[in-house]
Amino acid sequence: MPRVLIVDDNESILAIAKQVAERIGFAAATLGNAAQFMTTFVRFKPDIVVLDVVMPDIDGIEIVRWLDDIDYTGRLIIMSGYGNFDRMAKALAEARGRMVVMSLPKPFRVAELEAALRGQVA
Repeated sequence: MPRVLIVDDNESILAIAKQVAERIGFAAATLGNAAQFMTTFVRFKPDIVVLDVVMPDIDGIEIVRWLDDIDYTGRLIIMSGYGNFDRMAKALAEARGRMVVMSLPKPFRVAELEAALRGQVA
């Protein structure tokens, strides 16, 4: 069973994303802040990380840098409520060499998240 770690400071987004992931066959873990990311990541060993890039404690870009530093080979789906996010996602991927497989605007449609997750295990 593929594993997905979902990180977002919005509890509603976390609940919906976890429900979607579990419904389509993922083992899902959620974090409401980035402070515990490293510990949870090491313990859970996700195949996919779904990450909000703008959070109050540690921003998602710092997490992307950490993933790059440890040579994470999994997939990364990034989310943001900011309008120009596609450009930021592309720049982030190019700058860090990280494979950002998709960026989702927030709020996202359930079908968009489901398609993004399914596309990573096909």
